[in-house]
Amino acid sequence: MVKLAFDSDHPYLEGITYERLRREGWAPLNLPEPRTPFAKGAFPTPSGKCELYSEKLAAQGMDPLPGHVASERVPSDASAYPLRFMSPKWNRYFVNSSHANQPRLLDAAGEPRLRIHPDDAGKRGIEQGDEVRVFNKRGSLSLRAELTDDMHPNVVIMLHGWWASRIGGSSANGLTRDGLADLGGGGSLHDTWVEVQKNS
Repeated sequence: MVKLAFDSDHPYLEGITYERLRREGWAPLNLPEPRTPFAKGAFPTPSGKCELYSEKLAAQGMDPLPGHVASERVPSDASAYPLRFMSPKWNRYFVNSSHANQPRLLDAAGEPRLRIHPDDAGKRGIEQGDEVRVFNKRGSLSLRAELTDDMHPNVVIMLHGWWASRIGGSSANGLTRDGLADLGGGGSLHDTWVEVQKNS
């Protein structure tokens, strides 16, 4: 399939072959320099401009401006799971969960960790490198804690892409709800609350 994908005369793929990828591990596309596809506009919008106010959405009866809709939580959930859990994308080693089983990339990425603010860790008796359990009523997973103050308190972060087999049989997806976003109908995966405990 890879060989078939590179059987192309597209200029972006010139010089990129299956053999080269096997040998070097990756290859950049041959994009023009500088690559500024929207320098003169040409956005796929009615106006051709980047639209912060969307007439198209307004015509559909939707809010034409971007906004935040707070998640609804019953009070018992708010007290039981006080930490907002995020699993943001990072592009250093994995593409989503693709390639997360490759030994070379796993060695480079190191082990998955839970980033937690020192204030939140201190309240829970958690120290740097401790094994912790991250959980809510949907599931749980175990990770080592990485204390860092370069993030907001009351938020914990596990970088995306790790397979369940690397985290004791679960993953970030085991903690997220199955709701749909209001715009586009995609999964509302970035709206999950958890608690964290030090494993004994």
